[in-house]
Amino acid sequence: MTWDKNKPSGGTKLRLADDMIRENQAAIEAAMAEGHEFATGGEQTGKHVAPTFKDVGSDPSQPTGSNELRVYNKNGRLTFLDSSGNSGGVSSIPPGTKMLFKQASAPAGWTFVAEDNDRALINTSTESQGGDTGGSWTIGLSVDGHALTIEEMPSHRHGNVGNRKYYTTGDVGGDMYDVRNDGYTDYTGGDQPHSHGLSGDDGSWRPSYAKVITCQKD
Repeated sequence: MTWDKNKPSGGTKLRLADDMIRENQAAIEAAMAEGHEFATGGEQTGKHVAPTFKDVGSDPSQPTGSNELRVYNKNGRLTFLDSSGNSGGVSSIPPGTKMLFKQASAPAGWTFVAEDNDRALINTSTESQGGDTGGSWTIGLSVDGHALTIEEMPSHRHGNVGNRKYYTTGDVGGDMYDVRNDGYTDYTGGDQPHSHGLSGDDGSWRPSYAKVITCQKD
């Protein structure tokens, strides 16, 4: 049964036109019921229930009204076209895509994925490395030893232990001359490197943060 707007024609006899009108009404009713809430002899709201979009294979002509959209099936993908000629997928996020959300639960159409707990994010310029993990919160600092040079030591001298005086024979004509010893102590110390202690390297440090959740498109 197919609806035909040319039936009945103007020359059709009235007794024959009655059947044509009924057939056209039945065809229109069947077409309206496709994807719509529509019932014979009752009220109908005109609401869509499960519309089916035929694959048109290419973009139709763009709408002419301001802020109007055409929605259609192009090669199995629901697509829109606006009055400026812009087109795109109605749902451009493919299933399996993972994204971060700053909220306490997964949005509609997404499923929470428990992974990457307590990890920072690093952008990579190598596509194949996307999703890789690594690193640690343990800082692992150490301090090298260092031996002080003379220039780095504080200017100092050790105490005088006495002003000893003794005499010896000089080399000039056998004369006696005075040699005075000021009595400073000998040098001490091993000139070895030393280290400084370091505390707080227990992996507990965290930057100021806002928590997000990972969700996957259904």
